Parts: sequence; structure tokens; C-alpha cells
Amino acid sequence: MKKRRAKEVFESADRTREHAYVIFPGEEMIEVTLEGSNTEKEVKFDFSKIRKLYDERKRTYVTAHEHPMKTEEHTGYLTVPSIADVRGFLLDDFARMEVIAQRNSETGKIEGYFCLRKTRATPKVGYSPMYKDEIDRSNPELRERAQEIGKATAKYERCVEKNQIRKGIDELSQQFHLKYRFVPAVGYKLDERLTNFYRPEEREAKEKKIREEFEKSLRKQDGGLDRLLDRYHFGKEFVLLISLMIFGSSFFFLGSGVTGNVVGNLNNNSGNHVGIILFLIGLVGIVGYFKRK
Repeated sequence: MKKRRAKEVFESADRTREHAYVIFPGEEMIEVTLEGSNTEKEVKFDFSKIRKLYDERKRTYVTAHEHPMKTEEHTGYLTVPSIADVRGFLLDDFARMEVIAQRNSETGKIEGYFCLRKTRATPKVGYSPMYKDEIDRSNPELRERAQEIGKATAKYERCVEKNQIRKGIDELSQQFHLKYRFVPAVGYKLDERLTNFYRPEEREAKEKKIREEFEKSLRKQDGGLDRLLDRYHFGKEFVLLISLMIFGSSFFFLGSGVTGNVVGNLNNNSGNHVGIILFLIGLVGIVGYFKRK
């Protein structure tokens, strides 16, 4: 049977849930989802399955899972690993690379990948979840390294929460000597700020729709005074009376006889400003009355 590519394996699974996989060199991707653990936003690896596969091959592997998201979630959901993803990867000495696929949960199609790879300089932890029952986790050296990973990933999580995603990935990569890449699928581009993938034509269509709605709302502002009057059922004569009073009072402030004794500490320059504002308000009210008449 012909070996399927990773993309084909991803797209053959339930598109609404996450799935966990391992990839051994030269082999097809193998699903290792812990039964009952996968939801739309989470999945756990079955390390008993991984151990069995490893014991048969004695080779390091790549871990992989997908992040399903709807098209409208492209502005709020990330392709980069979660804090749990990063910790799990760094705490497994046998995992040489982690791959996260962005998958559209409506179409089931893969839109791009995030790849995080260890190098020769990446420090060994001396641990793997495969052998957790056989490793002395109270070992001081192991505990110290685990704490170091905990601090580094907590810092990464804070960066992600502040939308400083690239900064978080860069600092994590420098500290643990990791390499990373974003690999868009054909027809997709990487959003550098949100670190996920999108189709340029879909993004342009969405932005065009937002612009049109904004322009439409601006056009609706015309006649705003009429809608305000209709809403509160003000009588036309009442509106005219108030407008005339405001209009008349504007000349009081614009007049040269206004002094500090009349309006407290208001100087002539400020009085003129107030007069102009009242003049305009009164004028708008009067014009609005005759337009509605």
C-alpha cells in the first residue's frame, strides 16, 4: 500500500477534533490519540502506544497534531503551540520535532504548518513520558531541568497572551536552541501578527465588506437630527423655541459688553468661543425645524 503524505492523513480524520500523531523516519504518520481525550481544542498523546512503536524501531520521532478552526476564527486562534504543547515537547528526549497543522474545521483542508525542531545544542532533560513510571522524578537534576522548562514556558505563555507571539517563540528558541518555521499550504499566506494562515482573496473580501458596512453607517448619519427628534417625539414648536433661545443667547456671549463680573472668570476670548458654539447649535436647530416643516 502506498504511503500517504502527512497532509492526506490529517485530512482523512474527523475535521472538528484534534488528533495526535507520531512520525518515524520513512514511515506514514501514525495516530496515537489517547482514547476519549480529543476535543475541538485539545488532544492528549497515548504514550503507551508511542512506547510500543518506539521499542520496535528504536528511533527518534516527530510528534504532530492539528488545530481545527473555522474561517471566522482566523483572527483569534493561533497556529503556534500552547504552553502544554511546548512543555510536552521539551520534556520528551525522544521527540526531535513538533508539528502543528492549521486545519479548517469546515472544509477539513490543511492551511499551513508550524514546525519546532530541536538541535544538537538543545539540552537533554533525561526524561520521556513514555518511561514516566520507570524514571525517578524526584531526581534533583531532573526536577531542576523541569522547573527551568516550567519558567521558560510560563514566560512564553505571557508573551502569547500579550500578542507578542514572535517574541515568545524567539526567546524560547534561543533559550533551548530550537529552530522553527511557518510553512503555508499552497494558496495561503502567513499573518505575521496573528501567526496563522489565510487566503489573501478571502481576507481582501472580508476587509472590503467591513469597509462597505462602515461607509454605509456613515451615510446613515445624514439626517441624524431628524431621527433624534422622531425618537424622542419632541414637538416642532418646542424645538424651535429652544433653538431660538440658544441662538439668541449666543449674541450675549459674542457681545463686547460681556465682562468677568457677568460670567465669573470667563475672559473675552473664551466668551467668543462659547458664543460661536451656541450660535451654531441654535442655527442647526432652526434649520432642522424648517426642514421638517
